[in-house]
Amino acid sequence: MKKINLFFIAFIFIFTLSSNKVINAQQAIFTLEDSDGCAPFEVTIHNSSIDANEYYWDFGDGNYDTTSSSVFTHIYENSPGGEFDYDLKLIVSDSLGLTDTMIQIVTVYPQVIANFYAYTDTAGYSPFTVSFIDQSEGASYWNWNFGDGDVSGNMNPNHTFINDLAFDTTYIVTLIVCSYYGCCDTFSLEITVYSATGIIVHNSKNSSVILFPNPNKGTFLLSFYVEKPENIIIQIINDLGQNVCKQEHKKFKGKYNKEIDISSFKNGIYMLNIKVGENTYTKNISVMR
Repeated sequence: MKKINLFFIAFIFIFTLSSNKVINAQQAIFTLEDSDGCAPFEVTIHNSSIDANEYYWDFGDGNYDTTSSSVFTHIYENSPGGEFDYDLKLIVSDSLGLTDTMIQIVTVYPQVIANFYAYTDTAGYSPFTVSFIDQSEGASYWNWNFGDGDVSGNMNPNHTFINDLAFDTTYIVTLIVCSYYGCCDTFSLEITVYSATGIIVHNSKNSSVILFPNPNKGTFLLSFYVEKPENIIIQIINDLGQNVCKQEHKKFKGKYNKEIDISSFKNGIYMLNIKVGENTYTKNISVMR
């Protein structure tokens, strides 16, 4: 009799286990497109759980969600320092309250922030030497591009900009910094180098002379600056090579700012010539009425 009871108990136990497996059919299943990356690290999560009614996401960084979306994202942060592992956990439950859990590890490398400033100034006369001071966070490698064809791998480089043109030039200095983990960031700063010829830019990029408006109806503002006393000649020449306007100023220094009127002449393209000492600046003027 005892043997029969033991057999019956064992049968009931096995049947119960089998029944639970059928009833407890929900499964927590999700995959990650990438499980490691640089902060701020946006993780794309694909949820393919089976027979789940409720979802509870614990991202391991103090944030939680109950979304049932099949695809969604979460952003992990990690300030400069070492790498950090987060336990991304999903708990699902079905209509009977039965649950299942899945956990994946997300590795987040510290964020790299590129930053620097020009210790001397961001504008000066050619030759213009600038000391760049790095203020990046989490950087292990430095890659400088000075915008004039020169580069450097130093942390705090000095660089001399040369401008032999008749107008000022703005260079975009770019710093790319990277960490040991391969995380990178970029920062840029503009450096303006005034012409060594004596004509200096004012309120205009890549041009030493303000000529506004252009095209115009025959009247326009002409403005430029001369650094040191020079003899200057201003000429406006038509398409036949004839002077339609000419001004001469002896030992001129400072800002030239006047309205020029050639409205009595026909429509067309005129050439503006400004000679400062031995240097000449030219620009086309378009007269349209």
